[in-house]
Amino acid sequence: MDTIVYALRDFFEFLFGFMPTIGAAFNITACVVITIFTVYWIKEMFGHTKDAKQ
Repeated sequence: MDTIVYALRDFFEFLFGFMPTIGAAFNITACVVITIFTVYWIKEMFGHTKDAKQ
């Protein structure tokens, strides 16, 4: 079991090791993308509500 946990730890350390070099740009980009998709999803849900009322 320890082997799996340590392998995952090493994988995530490797995967996220580059993030400090990028800085806040990755976080800002992720927040913008998530916000855009959330607004789109809410707009779609309001469209389904209008269709259900008809």
